Amino acid sequence: MMWTLALFAAHVDGISIQVQSMEGEVVVLCRGRRVESLEALLHVVPGLRREEHLTTYCRLANYLNTFTMFHMILEPETYRRQYAQLRGSAGEPSVTSRGYGRFDLSGVAKPALIDGVPVFYAESVAGGVPYQVQAPYPHAGQRAEMTYDPLPYALEDEDAGETDGAGGDHA
Repeated sequence: MMWTLALFAAHVDGISIQVQSMEGEVVVLCRGRRVESLEALLHVVPGLRREEHLTTYCRLANYLNTFTMFHMILEPETYRRQYAQLRGSAGEPSVTSRGYGRFDLSGVAKPALIDGVPVFYAESVAGGVPYQVQAPYPHAGQRAEMTYDPLPYALEDEDAGETDGAGGDHA
């Protein structure tokens, strides 16, 4: 028996796009056909390049690049509040984030175009580490190279003697 879980759906210029988990594999469907890359997706749905569809583009880029390994941060204020709650009232890290210092979330924002490059923020599902993601639009015949850069640690504060700077492996 095959099972399917809908993860995300959108319509751009009348074209239906769906992200599903089928038997544990993340699949992007466009017009009912599987799409394997950002380049192929933009070929079928060129309207995704328009700024009004930036959040949709970023969500799809994240799924195509990492499947469900990174959760896109759609509401920065809510994320900051939940992150603080996970750290606990005494600043102790939760089980998920244990081993990591407190990250500087001041720059976390909704998806934006920065110098023409889509930029968004995501959190690794496994480690709870926040990342800034650059998801450039692919050009014809080329694959877009997305980058996931961990956010730097917050400056030292009174309850954690943590150091600043991005430190160590953050998966």
